[in-house]
Amino acid sequence: MRITSKILSSVVLALCSLVVQGQVKRGDSLSYEILLSKSMLKDLQPDIKFIHSLEITAKRQILLATKDQFYLLGWGGIASIGKKVTGNIDCFAYTPDNLLMAIRGNELCTFDSLGGMKRIVELPAEGMGISAGKFVMYLFDRINTKGNFSLYIFAKGGKYIKLVETPDPINSVIEMKNSILFASGNKLYSCNVRNKTVKAIAGLAERKEIKYLAADTLNNRIYFSTDNALYTYKDSLTSLITSNIGGWLRFFNNGLIVFNPEKIVLVRILGLEKEIARVKEQKPKKEVKVEKNMLTNEKIIAMVQAKVSDQFIIDLIGVSETHFDLSVDSMVALSNQNVSSAVIMAMRNAMKKKNDNNQQNK
Repeated sequence: MRITSKILSSVVLALCSLVVQGQVKRGDSLSYEILLSKSMLKDLQPDIKFIHSLEITAKRQILLATKDQFYLLGWGGIASIGKKVTGNIDCFAYTPDNLLMAIRGNELCTFDSLGGMKRIVELPAEGMGISAGKFVMYLFDRINTKGNFSLYIFAKGGKYIKLVETPDPINSVIEMKNSILFASGNKLYSCNVRNKTVKAIAGLAERKEIKYLAADTLNNRIYFSTDNALYTYKDSLTSLITSNIGGWLRFFNNGLIVFNPEKIVLVRILGLEKEIARVKEQKPKKEVKVEKNMLTNEKIIAMVQAKVSDQFIIDLIGVSETHFDLSVDSMVALSNQNVSSAVIMAMRNAMKKKNDNNQQNK
C-alpha cells in the first residue's frame, strides 16, 4: 500500500448552494459547493451541535440531527422538523426501502405517525452505528464493549447476524460491489460475505484513525477521512486530498459530501475523478513570484475582517493583478473567515481569466 502526497492543486467554487440538487456551472474539472456553514446558522441557533450522521431524503434534501432534534436542509435554508425526541439520537440511516431508522442507546428505533421514536429491537450494545446496504442494514460497535467489536448484518424481521469481530471500534461500514468495507482503527478492511474472510487493504500512520467511508462505485474509488483530513483509495494506492477538512462522508449524485459537525462545515465536491487524473498527468507548475500589489487570499481575508463591503472587494478584484490560491484547503479557510460566496466567485473568475490569457499568450 502506498500513500502519495496531496493530489489536488486547484479547486473552483462554482456555486454556494443550500440544496443538494443545486446546479453547478460546468467547464472546470473541479467544483466546490458550500452547503452549510456557521454563518448560515446564526439566525437558527449559533451554538447548535450536530451529531456525526447525515442522510439524503427521497426529495434530495439533507437530513441532519442534534441529540434530540432532526433538521432538514433544502430550498430556503435549514429548519427543524418534527418534535424533539425522547432520549439521545446516536446516529440514523434510511433503509433500502426508505424507512428512517435511528439508534437510541441500545435500541434500534423507527418513527410513529406523530414523529415519535419507537423501538423495533434491542441491540447487543450501546451507541452502535448503522448504515445501509443495497438490500440489508449494517450495525456495528463504535464504543467500548466487553471484549471485541462486532459487525452485524440486520435483515427484515428484526434479525441480526454477526459477521466479523475486530479488536478496535468499527467507525464506518459501506458496500463496494461484492465486498463490505469497514474502517477500524487506522486501517481500511475488506470483508468477503460468503466466507467471512477479512483483509486490510489500506492504512494510515498509527496515531491517525479512519472515521468515515464513502464509495464511488462507478469509478471503483473509495474515499475515507479522519477528523481533519480526506483521502482517496483506488488500485492499491492511497492519496491525500486535503489535510484541512475531514468528517462524515457520502458520495451522492457524482459528488462527495463532507460534513464536519464540530466546524459546522458541509461541502460537496464534484469532478474529483477528472481532477485526480488531470493532476497525475500534469507537469509541475513553475513557481509564481507574487508582486507586492497583487491581491492574494490573505489580503481578501484582511479586507473582510476590516468590514469592507463585498461589492468594493469584487470591484477591486476586477481591476487588480491577482494571485489567488483556490485549493480545497484554501476554500475551506476562506469560508471559515466569512468570505462570501460572491467574493470567492469573483476570485475564481479572476484566476480563470488570468489562466486563459496566459494560454493565449503562449
